[in-house]
Amino acid sequence: MGQPKEAAVIILDCGRTMAAKLDDQDDTKTHFTLAKDAVIDQLKHKLLLNPKQQLAVVCMGTQETSNSMHDEVEGEGYHNVTTLRYSSNKTGLGDGSVRLVKEVMDQGCEDAESNLLDALFVACDLLSKGNTYLGKKYKKMIFLYTNGLCTFDPAGEEDGIAALLDKMKEMECPLYTIGIGFTGDTDITAGGGSGDGGGGGAAAASAGGTGADDDGHRAKVEGFLQDMANKTDGIVQPSTNVLDNLRLFMKKVKLQRTKYREILQIHPNMKIPVWSYIKCKREPLPTAKKKLKVPTEDGDQVRTDTQYQKVGVGDDEDDADIQLMDIAKGFRFGETTVAVAEHQIENITKYQCDRNMVCIGAVSASDIPSHYLMPPCECVVAEEHNKPAAEALAAVAQALEELRLYLICKYSYCKNAQPKLCILRPEAKRTKKCLYLNPIPYHEDMRTLDFPNLEAMKAPSEAQLNAVDTLIDSMKMTKHTGGEGEDDEEDEEGVKGSDELLRPRDTYNPTNQRFFQALLVRAFDPQAPIPELDEKINSYLRPDTELASAAQPAVDQINGAFTFQKVEAKAVGRKRYWREVLKQKDENVFHADLENLKVEGDDDGMGGQRVPKVEEEDDSEQQLPADKRTKHTISTGQTIKHFNDLLDKAKTDHEVSDVFEAMAFCIEQLIDDREGGGSRRAFEAIEEFRSKSIDKTKPQQFNDLLRKLYGRRSDLVAEIQHKGIALITFEECPGPGAVSLAEAQQHLSASETPAAASAGQQQQDNDDDELMGTIT
Repeated sequence: MGQPKEAAVIILDCGRTMAAKLDDQDDTKTHFTLAKDAVIDQLKHKLLLNPKQQLAVVCMGTQETSNSMHDEVEGEGYHNVTTLRYSSNKTGLGDGSVRLVKEVMDQGCEDAESNLLDALFVACDLLSKGNTYLGKKYKKMIFLYTNGLCTFDPAGEEDGIAALLDKMKEMECPLYTIGIGFTGDTDITAGGGSGDGGGGGAAAASAGGTGADDDGHRAKVEGFLQDMANKTDGIVQPSTNVLDNLRLFMKKVKLQRTKYREILQIHPNMKIPVWSYIKCKREPLPTAKKKLKVPTEDGDQVRTDTQYQKVGVGDDEDDADIQLMDIAKGFRFGETTVAVAEHQIENITKYQCDRNMVCIGAVSASDIPSHYLMPPCECVVAEEHNKPAAEALAAVAQALEELRLYLICKYSYCKNAQPKLCILRPEAKRTKKCLYLNPIPYHEDMRTLDFPNLEAMKAPSEAQLNAVDTLIDSMKMTKHTGGEGEDDEEDEEGVKGSDELLRPRDTYNPTNQRFFQALLVRAFDPQAPIPELDEKINSYLRPDTELASAAQPAVDQINGAFTFQKVEAKAVGRKRYWREVLKQKDENVFHADLENLKVEGDDDGMGGQRVPKVEEEDDSEQQLPADKRTKHTISTGQTIKHFNDLLDKAKTDHEVSDVFEAMAFCIEQLIDDREGGGSRRAFEAIEEFRSKSIDKTKPQQFNDLLRKLYGRRSDLVAEIQHKGIALITFEECPGPGAVSLAEAQQHLSASETPAAASAGQQQQDNDDDELMGTIT
């Protein structure tokens, strides 16, 4: 989405009347300093956020005169008006440069008369001459910063004012006046707004005193400017706190361009012409550009050339460099690279489809969880100036809203673009009816997250539930400010009769703001330190103090209803790499560790250089209780193989029992590790454990483990029952600890409930996902 192109002329009143003080206690704060600071901030924002623009500053009330209209009339008029611009093209306006900002910084308040009409004529003349080359692609604007006490005598200038107004209308050029000390209401029209990212329109500088009005002269000037603004779709803005926002907040302005202009097919016999606009999309930081540290006569731009060489061939050899035409692209298939011709890559990586938006069906809104709504969000409206399409889309949105349904559609915004499965959500307000489009995930986009069954946990008490309800109610960030009648207006987020503390439209990204502020400082002083982020922006990341104070009684209620216990973090073993092994001075230790070296592929899975790595030391032995420590430990990586190897090496009955105890502990570790296939491998280990317990006549160890899992991990009961893992009976193994067949059956079916069956099905789904993940 592109940025709008702007051609703006800023008029700054530098006359003697602008020397009026704002504060009797501080002689440095005047109407002029406030206006100049606002102009500097506006120029900085435009240079930083929108490089596609043409800028010029007209200073009225200067002792010297330097403007094109004064030269054209051979010095007979337009005195005390100076034009600041740095132009390298035929438009007559400047390209936007740091030098322009520095010129304004050096400008002072001068002892001369400032003529309002002369400044407006010069500004309009600059835009008129530039309009020949700029055309309609550029949005023309005039900004005026004044306190209204400048010279203004419309007598005898009626024809000139009429011509000025006609020319501004022809160029569609609004006049934005920032009045210091102005009175009256602000007339903000629908077409108002400067497109300036910093303050959202013409910024008003906040002033304290108003100074002498000279028998209504300021009111006369304000009335004239208000009339000009009304006729050009502009604004007259009195002094407000917008100057603070102009200094702090910066946002790139995007053009309102459509992403999709085609048909929304509800049914083969019902098609609506629609336009789609991007509503929400994450704004990235600008990318850094490469340049020469010391610019030359040709400039400071550099070009990047890529050189390809064979791996393992030195630079001094003849066949080191290879040409781009000798390189083929390919995709990994195991250890093989499948070569694909350059002209065939798009045929493989792109899905062949047409540009369309076709509805597949409708689902209940409750069937689409909120985490399925993926970015970006688009706003789908009827085609412009198409009344039948607007009526049809409004009817669809209203029907979906009343039935609480969403539409599922297949969406491809251009030909051969990746097709997306999307939902269309209705927005049926009194003043706006549209559909919001969000992509929803395919199977490959979803992640399988396995968590313990909440139904098996202890249910919270009534007092605990009430305490949490009170806490949530006390943390509401929306304050009710009015009624909820039909006449109450809704804000942009659809909240009626309320005021939200942290609205997205008023909340700026601290990362972006810090970057913009630092870049502005470095643009004028490359050696300046990075400034601290403004406290107002930094406050977004901290809880509201008023809200926290109001919620404190609820927090105290939570502390009384729940018992809190500090959980110590488990120590994690450290991996040792082969470089550490090579540093060992003891040769015996070196050779012993080499036996444990384990070769692993690179992390990105692309088959890069393999790096040997020493396997992490297993400290599971130290985690066993003191009375159950054994001399054997079984790895959770290859549990069954390690278990069988230890059983084959065990020569005495004591050693066999030792291995079985280690296996039981390893199974508990696998069950706790429910990510990465730990749950599936745990049940494979349990089945192997049961089989070997029968072979070695050790039913006691297995039955004790199974009862322990039933007692400690009740959420696993349904999974164990689903797989049919029962206690070892006398019929299977007549050893100590075996149970009767009736007891085994009773134990297996004791907790069979619908919830258990559901959990079993969930485990089956998880097993299927893990199996598919292993296969693919």
